[in-house]
Amino acid sequence: MQDIAAKARQILMPDALEGSTMDRQDLCNEFSRLTDARTYSTKATRRRRGYQFERFLYALLAAEALEPSTNYRPDGEEIDGSFIHNGRLFLLEAKWHDEPMPASAVYAFKGKVDGKLVGTIGVFISMSGYGTDAVSALVRGKELNILLFDRTDIESSLSQRNSFTRVLEDSLRKAAERGIVYRNQKTGDASYWKPRESVDSLLLEPGIKVYADQIVREGICTCDRATCVGHEEKVHCYFPLWLSEWVVTKGLYWQCYDELVECHRCNTSHKRGHIGKLGICKVPHLDQRRQSDKA
Repeated sequence: MQDIAAKARQILMPDALEGSTMDRQDLCNEFSRLTDARTYSTKATRRRRGYQFERFLYALLAAEALEPSTNYRPDGEEIDGSFIHNGRLFLLEAKWHDEPMPASAVYAFKGKVDGKLVGTIGVFISMSGYGTDAVSALVRGKELNILLFDRTDIESSLSQRNSFTRVLEDSLRKAAERGIVYRNQKTGDASYWKPRESVDSLLLEPGIKVYADQIVREGICTCDRATCVGHEEKVHCYFPLWLSEWVVTKGLYWQCYDELVECHRCNTSHKRGHIGKLGICKVPHLDQRRQSDKA
């Protein structure tokens, strides 16, 4: 009986936390260790880091008295964990992969949240960020009950003037007031683009409502066509902050972005928006961030 109880305790409470609570400096040190690429240079070590990251999150939540529980299976589902804030239960999914999380992973988690008590909110944490389809598809849904966090949010939670609780509350407010589920702070060069002061809110194709403070760039589509796809003129475009830096920098109307063209760089057929994109275009830009051939 004692052996069974000990094993159960190891599943529900990471052994590093048993009988003690990590302070902020301990948490910062552990996070620094997890982000050291030299320690996790193989697939096996990176897989192990995923489990260690879950344990780290447990410690972070416990340090802020958010009553975490980890790794349980209701009716055959697997949920990484849960925590409680202001009397509300949050379900937690944590991933540390090499590539951005696709829409399918986010929607699989959303399906778990949808099947729980009304008012339950899910927090998906991906240290590799999210694919553009994941964010745009989620905000087009009928019901927003998922918040998307990434590495920036975890780093912010560990800063001296912040905490996971404050990051969570800020995200909840933005989601409730603005419909923003992913506070992507890494907009890079696109951050200097400003919206028209006269724009309060507007409805974009296909039916997405955005507010002025969500727009990071606007302007005429930059495609090489005389008129944009499906229109008799060039389209004036608005680019909300949840789009990837690549898409925002391209500056293309979405139908022009998706149009299949003969690439002038690699002489193969792919989407206009993928011209010069690493992993798709056979002659990618040397500087992917600026979409430039100047190293």
